[in-house]
Amino acid sequence: MPVSSQEQISGIISNQIDFQSQISQQAGRKGCLDEFVPEVRASLHDELQATMSAASPAKRDRSPSQPSLDATHPSKKPLHATPTASKPPSGTKFTVSGFPFQYLRLRLVTADDHSFDELHFRNAINHALREAFGIVGAGHHVDLLKFDQSGQEGLIRTPYDSGPTLRAALTLLREYQSKELRIDVLDCSPYLFTVAHNSRNWAP
Repeated sequence: MPVSSQEQISGIISNQIDFQSQISQQAGRKGCLDEFVPEVRASLHDELQATMSAASPAKRDRSPSQPSLDATHPSKKPLHATPTASKPPSGTKFTVSGFPFQYLRLRLVTADDHSFDELHFRNAINHALREAFGIVGAGHHVDLLKFDQSGQEGLIRTPYDSGPTLRAALTLLREYQSKELRIDVLDCSPYLFTVAHNSRNWAP
């Protein structure tokens, strides 16, 4: 294990003190001790200078190898760190829907050309939801906006998320009040104007 500069200096001083005590014991008088004291001081001064000069380059050599502040404290962030935008993981899909409602234009067709009124037309839609999906299906909200009894066509509105469930229930409907019938979806759109007016059927 290497000896530090302070330990070397302490060893030199203790050696000089032992040397002085040996001289004082052998001389036995103050005059003899005074003759050797300047030589001891000069020798001590030279050895201290040599030790300090040898320790100075060692300090200079060790200073570049000291780890930096960032290496000793990797958890600390710089004061002026530039924020980075977080990116979504690859393969993630986002579905954005800004439509609150879905509008459907329906036509009711019976086997014996029976004509239903507005109330029965609405009940037939609720019956289709209940038969296909039970009480949960009957809980879907449906508004009848317009009904043409002569053509057995109606315009309904439902929440956008309920659209697929409603279309599935209408497709599975085969009977209502012991009468065979079906409900055809003529048009479907999140915009009311698209299903309310069709330019293909418009006549001047």
